[in-house]
Amino acid sequence: MNAHINLDLGIAAAKISPGYDIIKLKKDFDHINIILGSMIEGVQQDINQVSPIIGLLDAVAGKFDERLADFSINLARDGAWLFAENYALATDEEKKELFKKRDKSIAWLGRDLRKPGFVFGLFAKFVRLFEWASVKRVVDVLKVNT
Repeated sequence: MNAHINLDLGIAAAKISPGYDIIKLKKDFDHINIILGSMIEGVQQDINQVSPIIGLLDAVAGKFDERLADFSINLARDGAWLFAENYALATDEEKKELFKKRDKSIAWLGRDLRKPGFVFGLFAKFVRLFEWASVKRVVDVLKVNT
C-alpha cells in the first residue's frame, strides 16, 4: 500500500491528466480522501473480528486510531498529489529524476515500516499469536462484511 499511495498514485494521476490538466483532477482526488475516510470504521470492525487483541486495543483507543488512520492516509495522499503535480509538469528528463528521488524516499519508508524496531516488533508478534490463522476463515468474514 505504501508504494501504491506514495509512488504509483502520483504517476497515474499525472499520466491521466498531463501538464496543467492535472489541476482538473484535484477535486476528484480529494473526494477519494473523503470516501477512504468514511471506510475506516468498517475496515476496523472487520480487523477486530479476526484479531481480538486489535479489537481490544481499538476499544481502549476509542476514536483515536480511526483519526490517526484518516490523518495518515490524507498525509500520504497529499504527498502523492504534490508529486503528481510536479510529475505532470515535468519534462521527460525531469520525470526520470523525480521518479528516482521519490522511489528512493518511498523505499526508505517501506524499509522502516517492514522493520519497526524491537519493541513494536515484539508487540506485533504478540498480536499475531491471537489472530486467526485460517486464511479461509478471514476471507469468509471479509466477504460477509463487504
